[in-house]
Amino acid sequence: MAMLGAAVAAAGIALATPNYTASLVARVPEHCQAAAAGWLSSVHVLGQGIGALCGGVAFAIDPALPFWTCAAIGAALAACTVLLPMRAPDHRAA
Repeated sequence: MAMLGAAVAAAGIALATPNYTASLVARVPEHCQAAAAGWLSSVHVLGQGIGALCGGVAFAIDPALPFWTCAAIGAALAACTVLLPMRAPDHRAA
């Protein structure tokens, strides 16, 4: 089950990453797009490192704690998306 979960999570990340990178790049001026993508990449690396450390500590406390922590964070983020304004991306030629 753990391998199946890892495969499903990896597939989700592989599908989501290009989409939210494109969404970020579409929201910034053309001359800032490379910097925005670079910052996003840096945040990914930091998040993965911090997540691995925190997950290891949480697993040492209780093996189910990383799962419940991720579920709580996911639920909180899903609830926060309700507050985001819906806006269609501007695809006009510059």
